[in-house]
Amino acid sequence: PEMEREVFSLQPGEVAGPVRTGQGFHVFQVLESREKAGSPKQEGSTLQAKARHILVKVATEGEEGASEEEALAKIREVRAEAVGGADFAELAKKYSEDENAADGGDLGWFGKGVMVAEFEEAAFSLPVGEVSEPVRTPFGWHLLLVEARESKRAVAATGQRDKLRERVMETKAQALYRQWLRDLRLRAFVDVR
Repeated sequence: PEMEREVFSLQPGEVAGPVRTGQGFHVFQVLESREKAGSPKQEGSTLQAKARHILVKVATEGEEGASEEEALAKIREVRAEAVGGADFAELAKKYSEDENAADGGDLGWFGKGVMVAEFEEAAFSLPVGEVSEPVRTPFGWHLLLVEARESKRAVAATGQRDKLRERVMETKAQALYRQWLRDLRLRAFVDVR
């Protein structure tokens, strides 16, 4: 494990060592590094974004729905409302044609390499808290609101913190219940005849 850690922390061309193991001393030089097949790129796997979106679909051939111009006009109207101070989640519930509209357009946390390129570019370049300009993807026209951006470790820590907080609250609630039950038993008077 120590050798592995040492080698995988190196960039191509860097030398590490000497590293002592049970077999002796070792010196390493990384000549090149390759991504594992199917794994996300290293730089994209650490940065995560939490976002909401609103989708107005564009009808494709043989499909009913809004034309390109109608969809763009609609998304611009919705953007004007959002920039004017309307709640983005409520606008998503009202106007979005995506399946997560009922959740206020919440996409949760995602990293690079997960969304389509146009969407991803907007998500990782848009300042946190700002509403994007309309973004065209193969699905239609989107508005995007990035709520937060963090490293993957911070996101995992947030999830663990929430679980821990939940367990602490549950433990406190159980203790309060037991105390209440004890007090109730002490104050109870039973007359057996």
